[in-house]
Amino acid sequence: MRSITRLVCCTLNIALLAGCYYLSLPDSRQLTPPNSTAATARIKTGPPTLADSTWTAYQVSAIAVNGQPSPKTRQSPQFAGRLAFGSGGEIVRMELGDFYIGDLSIIGLIGSSVLPDEQLHNAAFPGAAYVAGSYGLGAGSNFSMEVFGKYFIGPVQAAAASLVVSGTINAEGNRFDGVMRITLEHGANVPGTNPEDAGTDRFEFTVFAVPE
Repeated sequence: MRSITRLVCCTLNIALLAGCYYLSLPDSRQLTPPNSTAATARIKTGPPTLADSTWTAYQVSAIAVNGQPSPKTRQSPQFAGRLAFGSGGEIVRMELGDFYIGDLSIIGLIGSSVLPDEQLHNAAFPGAAYVAGSYGLGAGSNFSMEVFGKYFIGPVQAAAASLVVSGTINAEGNRFDGVMRITLEHGANVPGTNPEDAGTDRFEFTVFAVPE
């Protein structure tokens, strides 16, 4: 696992010298519901079957990090996150389970919740901020949805992150089962980054969720 600590310190130093800039989010993302082909999901969209609801997700399998089991997580079940959906099925709020990137926790970097409203929000790490958007689509009882965001320290983009949940809602509408994938790209936009600190980390595990 790459160390993020040096990257954070490097970015913070550069941010003190740089001007202010923030990048826009993509208008659409490619998503693939189970048993379906890839399709384009526009920003501020989601599965209609999940409109105006809140679901709590639990980890079923041990977390794999870059294809290897993570020593930081125990076998399930444990809290993986909470998703609140708007009138169009879009994610309007996401509470996070605590996952680790090397020796740093996601909650320690971002905070315990994310608002994917395309607005800049302060993050948990001092001097950091994020902007995120929600994408999603449904195909019958199957769906795929994503929160994609960019993470800044000062004016410098330090990382881009994606959380994708793809799954199937049961016939009763009171549970879905699926896979959660988290992808973190870090260091690509940070001048002077040590090559061993820049790259991509991927988390993957199976989940189930129930409505509140």
